[in-house]
Amino acid sequence: ATASNAAAANLDEATRVLLERYVRAWEDADVEGLVATLRADASFSMPPIPVWYSGPEAIRWLIARTVFAGSPAKRWRLLPTRASGRHAYGLYKLDDADGLFKAYGIQVVSLMDGGVADITTCINPALFDDSRLPPEVGS
Repeated sequence: ATASNAAAANLDEATRVLLERYVRAWEDADVEGLVATLRADASFSMPPIPVWYSGPEAIRWLIARTVFAGSPAKRWRLLPTRASGRHAYGLYKLDDADGLFKAYGIQVVSLMDGGVADITTCINPALFDDSRLPPEVGS
């Protein structure tokens, strides 16, 4: 899934390219690719976990050791949506038992001056109940 859906038709070219790079980095578990989309003052949080990370180095450390650790390539799938008037994605995690991607949380991505300024992933599959996103997607 990329930002090239119907909602992306309203994006300027630079924003569309940035969001496509961002999605590709998540879906390929590409730490350096994700970090390359970040602003120098970017922040990352995952409510309800009461911790946040600031700056590309701290985010790189977190992503490499947790979200993208192990054999993460193709573990995540992102489907574009909107949340709080911002770019957002339904974040799905691969369920190895049945090969389907299951709702994991809603990821809100704030952009500023050509880079990702903030990533907030609300880890709560129940949020999908109020969205137009499906609770699971195939590979």
